[in-house]
Amino acid sequence: MTGRKASHNYAQEATAFIRVEEWAGFAFTVDKMRSVCYNYIMIKQIGAAVMNIQPSHYTNPGKSYSTAEHIVYSCQYHVIFCPKYRRPVLTPPIDTRLRELFYEIAGKYRFSIPDLEVMPDHVHMVIDCNPRFGICKCVQLLKGTSSHVLREEFPSLKTRIPSLWTKSCFVSSVGSVSLDVVKQYIANQKNK
Repeated sequence: MTGRKASHNYAQEATAFIRVEEWAGFAFTVDKMRSVCYNYIMIKQIGAAVMNIQPSHYTNPGKSYSTAEHIVYSCQYHVIFCPKYRRPVLTPPIDTRLRELFYEIAGKYRFSIPDLEVMPDHVHMVIDCNPRFGICKCVQLLKGTSSHVLREEFPSLKTRIPSLWTKSCFVSSVGSVSLDVVKQYIANQKNK
């Protein structure tokens, strides 16, 4: 009974749609009207099904997804940047403080750093960020804030280089298959 009622509602909506089309100057035959009604019903049913899709229906189960306002995303980037003149200044205790700063900044601005390796003359990391926020903004915040704080806490950095970071960086998107490979590569950087 409910199936007929739902079909009847779709048919009434389709008939109203057809009347509007006729009023606009289109003439319909009975066969054409049946075809339009059937297509209208199918479109309504498909539309209702599409609106009820949950993220688990279209996502890769092995990959983690984040949500924000009106968006489900998984945007990971492999990022590398260096100190000015590639000077080996990121040594203990500066490297430990740099790690802490990067995680603090990521938490404050709501992006994540799933993997991070600090070498004496460069930094490797994987950043997962909202596409609306953007990877360039993340890198800008990481470099700017860390430079300011580290140069205040470690005055020796001011005498060795005019600014902590170069203006450039390397950014590459990471697919779900290669994310593990990039993490393994970053982890193995200390062993070289």
